[in-house]
Amino acid sequence: MSSGLEVPGLLFADDLVLLANSPADLQLSLSGVSQWANFNEMSFGINKCGIMRFPGADPLESHWTWSLQSQTIPIVTQYTYLGIEITPSLELLTWTRNKVKKADRMRLAIRPVLASKTIPLNLRVLFVRALIESRLRYGCELVGFSLAQCRPLQLALNQALLDVVGTIGSGNTVFARLVLWLELDIPPISTSASVAMIRAYRKYQSLPSIVSDVLKAPSLRGQRPWGSSVRRWAASHKVDLDLPYLTKQEKLSIGDTLIGRYKRQNPTKALTYYLNSDLIQTKRFITKGTLYPQLAVGLTWLVRIRCSAVWTGARAASLGLIPPFFRHQCVCCGLTLTDSLNSEIQHLLVDCSQFYSIRQSSGLADLIHRVRQQFGLLLGLSLQNMLLGGATNSSLTLGTFWLNLHNGNPGCQPDFVSVATVLQLVMPVYMDFIWKHRRTSTKAWNLPQDGMGETPQDSLKRLIPSLMTRHQNQPILHVETLFENPANYFFPIRSRTHPALRNHRSVLELKKGAISN
Repeated sequence: MSSGLEVPGLLFADDLVLLANSPADLQLSLSGVSQWANFNEMSFGINKCGIMRFPGADPLESHWTWSLQSQTIPIVTQYTYLGIEITPSLELLTWTRNKVKKADRMRLAIRPVLASKTIPLNLRVLFVRALIESRLRYGCELVGFSLAQCRPLQLALNQALLDVVGTIGSGNTVFARLVLWLELDIPPISTSASVAMIRAYRKYQSLPSIVSDVLKAPSLRGQRPWGSSVRRWAASHKVDLDLPYLTKQEKLSIGDTLIGRYKRQNPTKALTYYLNSDLIQTKRFITKGTLYPQLAVGLTWLVRIRCSAVWTGARAASLGLIPPFFRHQCVCCGLTLTDSLNSEIQHLLVDCSQFYSIRQSSGLADLIHRVRQQFGLLLGLSLQNMLLGGATNSSLTLGTFWLNLHNGNPGCQPDFVSVATVLQLVMPVYMDFIWKHRRTSTKAWNLPQDGMGETPQDSLKRLIPSLMTRHQNQPILHVETLFENPANYFFPIRSRTHPALRNHRSVLELKKGAISN
């Protein structure tokens, strides 16, 4: 160091690191440690010890050997100290890769839980936080100033979030990452790492130990030490490092600054819609949805729609996946749509004639009537925004009624429950119907001679056993509310087209005569 101070070693609990400039100095230190251990009747685990040569140190001769309590210490090229993988080059790439591998192994181990549609969404998010995000964030103070170092960690976290809100093994999933982070209230790894880095620097510089002197070390051989990198990052982000500790308000401020910068650099349509509709104010419905485990599938669809992360007929047609006339036509009822992507979701929730009975049975029709009675005729996507928990351009919103219990909704349930109930029944049928029109290997459109093929009613009858998720032996909606005479219908149990229903068998019981397969 510039002050001439040398660090002979580091001690943390029962972990000891010895530093030396030459092989002879290292053996001298080992002899002193051995003498101390023998005097105190202690022994070292030699199988956990190792010697590593760093660039700039004297070269190691082949005849050199080091001993600790008369046991030979092996020479290693990689060593894990306090959970951090250290290499002779002192690069963090190996450490980052190992963290990603550990997170991926954990994600694959709990993947059935993350993708389960019978476990409440909030609990699956907590699994990600506790078992995956915590592993990725450990030691992230070291890379808080580098977006490049944080990127592999973020990709691993993103994959876990896709397992939660997406479909395993399906490529038919589109997500805007920042919107998903905001909706699930999981900050980016780079933001968490930067906050932890500032907190660590402020703490270390006030410690009465050698660490406070190490922070002031200048660059050596063209390499910028951690303390210098932190000071440079803090200067560019206007963060004061001289304060004694990091307050909660400062943590929020730093996080908001970094996320705001990310928003400006990645202005996606999904992010613009999410912010303009003020959907972020009602993201607590994920936590409240724990009280409705039978709606786990519907709440997942609600998250995806709020994040603009669902396929619609218009989106699939614009990419050439289904016939182009579906860009302005509902794939279910055939009605011509005046707008594109999001208007199709509003059409399904409000106007599509094929799902009229579902809206009536779930209470969504009463919610739509109440909104129109209170706010009048809403133009554009205003009605959709309110049904999804957002606000209109004139800041009209359902407020706490959308999130909390109230007397205006049948059964005194929150409004988001009615929306999730409809989505749980409608969206699998809607997705199934969209991809029926996908191109085949012969580049011909997969359309029957009548131009439309299976009707949404037929799809609903085919998929209804899986959609009628049961909780405490009570179905979400009785089949009688969907069809006039359910005893006359045969409900096939297995679906070859819907990936969520493959190899799925169950028994559907009807009040008016039991039908089983």
